[in-house]
Amino acid sequence: MGEVIVTSTERERFKKSAIDFQDISHNSLVLSHIVAYLPPSSITRLTATNRALRDAITHTPGIYRHLDLQTVKKAHIDGSEVTTSTQLDESLTEDEFHAAPLRDLFSILQRRNILQDVQTLVLDGLSVTADFCHDIINGPEFKVRLLSIRDVRNLNHGKLRGALQYACRPSRDASPRLKGIYLFGPKDDESTTTQSATARESPTAVGLDQDQRSSSALTETLQQRSDDAWWDVKGRQLMRPIQKEWANCLLACSGVIAFDALLCQGPRHHSSRAAGHPNVLAELGPAVATYSLSGCQGCGKAPEGMILPSSHIVTDLPLLAPLPVLCSSLRAATAPSLTATAFVPRCAECIRERYCHCCNKWWCESCYQLPGQGSQHEPAVVIVDDADNIGQLEDYMLLEEAIAKQKVPVSHAP
Repeated sequence: MGEVIVTSTERERFKKSAIDFQDISHNSLVLSHIVAYLPPSSITRLTATNRALRDAITHTPGIYRHLDLQTVKKAHIDGSEVTTSTQLDESLTEDEFHAAPLRDLFSILQRRNILQDVQTLVLDGLSVTADFCHDIINGPEFKVRLLSIRDVRNLNHGKLRGALQYACRPSRDASPRLKGIYLFGPKDDESTTTQSATARESPTAVGLDQDQRSSSALTETLQQRSDDAWWDVKGRQLMRPIQKEWANCLLACSGVIAFDALLCQGPRHHSSRAAGHPNVLAELGPAVATYSLSGCQGCGKAPEGMILPSSHIVTDLPLLAPLPVLCSSLRAATAPSLTATAFVPRCAECIRERYCHCCNKWWCESCYQLPGQGSQHEPAVVIVDDADNIGQLEDYMLLEEAIAKQKVPVSHAP
């Protein structure tokens, strides 16, 4: 009987082969999730490594869905440093001159077939003109759903409002592709952008609800994330002054395009669904809400109702910063954290003499009616300071009795 000599206990077919990044890149889902967190410069360097990796990146659908141009040097070129041909062209308007760096960059993106895949576009801090925004909002070559133009330069707000109102006009052929615009808040802090944006994206938004372990991990991340504006942080939300004309623009875009701000729905605004209730004169036009309040200290509610985290009308919710990375849907951009609480958006005029800036408590029109704001122009509640002289209260009571006597009808003898 012959002998068999075994030289190795490890069979060739059981040898473990190392997995490199090129093997991972063949999975389009994994690749799209990795590239979403890379700046454009890093993506360009990655495609230059070898042909196989370049083909995998360039041929993966939606690989450039989220495009942040804040770190691109060409986008930061000042208007005085544009190309010589642009400087010599005296026929350029002021907007065309300031938009030249971005337009040159977008021409390159269009030639490389990148622009057609962009659905989330971040232009914070760059030179962005209203005409350029008009092309993004209404141009057929753009498919942008979420646009961020916070802290931009050379932006004509009047022209931008015109472009938005044109896109949302009642006679439009179809709804605009743009669903949300970040404009009023400050641009994101780079140190917290990635972590907070990832935490906001719900299992439904990124397709992770099929895996129970992934869902549990995401829930834990949501609980550890920073507080959301409007929902978790009460008080003043918008620190910068906002032009009054923006309120009419938000009203015209209502239900079509969402913003990172809301309209005040207090009963003193004739555009509010609670206008004139309860017995309040609706003498104010639309206004942008700058405060987020909890329920009234007296009744726990508000005449116009409170905005709830469970609301299914996403266009009625504020866009939350930072922008979502793995999804470009309006639901992902407005979804609050698990700790979110209901709030009431109000403008400064509607909480004047109703709101305590120290404790963030306030009293609604149903619980406290200010003199001159009620339909009868009479105060429903009288507040007397303890330090006031008691004689002032007596004078007020005598005045009330005199007014009551004047209202008694006088009967004349027949």
